[in-house]
Amino acid sequence: MRKAFLVFLLIFIPLTVLAKRLTLQDAVKLALKRNPTYKAAHYVYLASKEKEREAWSQRFFTLSFNYRYTRLNEEPHVRLRPVKIPPLFPGMQPVTIRPGSVVTSRQNVYQYKFVFFQPLFTGGQLSTSYEIAKLGVDVERLKEEEARLDLIFKVKQAYLNALKAEKIKKVAEETVKSLESHYRDAKNFYKQGITPKVDLLRAEVALSKAKQALVDADSVYKIALSSLLILLRENVNSDVELEDVFNYKPFGLTFEECLEKALNKRPIISAVKRQVEIYRKNIALAKSGYFPKIYLTAEYRKQGNTPDCTGDGLRDAEQWSITGIFDWKFFEWGRTIHQVKQAKYNYLKALEFEKSVVDKVTLEVREAYLKLKSAKAKIEVARKEVAEAEENLRDTRERYKEQIDTSTDVIDAQAFFTGARMRYYTALYDYLVAYARLVRTMGEEN
Repeated sequence: MRKAFLVFLLIFIPLTVLAKRLTLQDAVKLALKRNPTYKAAHYVYLASKEKEREAWSQRFFTLSFNYRYTRLNEEPHVRLRPVKIPPLFPGMQPVTIRPGSVVTSRQNVYQYKFVFFQPLFTGGQLSTSYEIAKLGVDVERLKEEEARLDLIFKVKQAYLNALKAEKIKKVAEETVKSLESHYRDAKNFYKQGITPKVDLLRAEVALSKAKQALVDADSVYKIALSSLLILLRENVNSDVELEDVFNYKPFGLTFEECLEKALNKRPIISAVKRQVEIYRKNIALAKSGYFPKIYLTAEYRKQGNTPDCTGDGLRDAEQWSITGIFDWKFFEWGRTIHQVKQAKYNYLKALEFEKSVVDKVTLEVREAYLKLKSAKAKIEVARKEVAEAEENLRDTRERYKEQIDTSTDVIDAQAFFTGARMRYYTALYDYLVAYARLVRTMGEEN
């Protein structure tokens, strides 16, 4: 009885697998979470923060411990010169004392020491290095923001291209259905002897071409969807249903307003400005070589001829010392001078690079703005074309049923309507892509 019930379920109850519904917001979130390029940019930012902390720590004292063992080939000793004592009384002979040699160390030497080291003055080297590292954190943070904007735009572009391909595929499907209906009409007219066979053959050829176009449109859609899924780190064979996002709204800003936003908000421009500041500080860093360095060091040492360093019977086991170091390299064949000049030239190069980045951003905004205007104009033209083509197809079909127009007229009207709809959807989604590109060039996400 139970087996019969299971067979009943399998046969009569349909098992459907629902496609995963994906919105544009979900796609952006997945990409930001999974995309390796964006994650790599985030890790670079985290590494720069650690570099900043490292530069900060170099300004303070360090403590180190050292333990060593030395085996000498023999106990070192010092040979003392003979001492000759003159006679104290008349008739006495001079006395010569030969002390021989004195051992200065044991053959086995164990030693450990603690060392304290504190830089007191480095000519601004340590403080400037920290300031450079701090600016480096800002640079990498801004580069991460730029990578985020790039990724969001790529997701939007891939998502909209997939939607466009899906719409064109649906148009191809509807075209096949329409031409199938026309083929049935042409076949009936031929059987009734109303139309010649050539009309039927033309309808058959048009239907075959429409089916081939549907196959091509399906391939384009699958490729576009795969591009999106790869960007999201999803399986390319995933069954995904995209939520349509088309919401036409005119763009009200002028080019000058768009450019002003871009110059103020684009992370790459802010990053380049901070890089210029880094190169300027590199000049001060190079000039620190002109100044002496002052350090303070202290040492506590203990040694002996056993591993516990308790002494060797020849000297005190424990020693400590405090040392002030004044280190000034005042002649290096002009090395510091050349380093300063090199830093100055790099700073000038950075200033020129900043100008080129501003020019590049200006061109990106200009190009995106003009593409948006062009896409907007195409929408208006395509909308009118679709309305005219639809009316023309409807009239042509009616005239064909009354045998006023031929099968060729219907096929041409259908091709005109199909092309008009495809151009319309292409214009719609190209407008959205252009809109997203312009928003991205202005340094904004939405």
